[in-house]
Amino acid sequence: MSQLLKDKAGNDASAADDVLSEFRPRTELGRRLAAMRAAIIESGIPLLNDEELAREIAERRGGVYDSESK
Repeated sequence: MSQLLKDKAGNDASAADDVLSEFRPRTELGRRLAAMRAAIIESGIPLLNDEELAREIAERRGGVYDSESK
């Protein structure tokens, strides 16, 4: 799903806002995640694509990310 959001959003903050305007959360978790995404976009921090996200997770878990295995 993150690739879908990234494809729709690209790297453009205004396009990312379009993703949030189309998203209708049905749960409290969805509302919280949408609010966090909006806060990140507003702060100017770039969104991560799938590969960048996998690398970030691996680094935080103390592992090494292998881009060839993905």
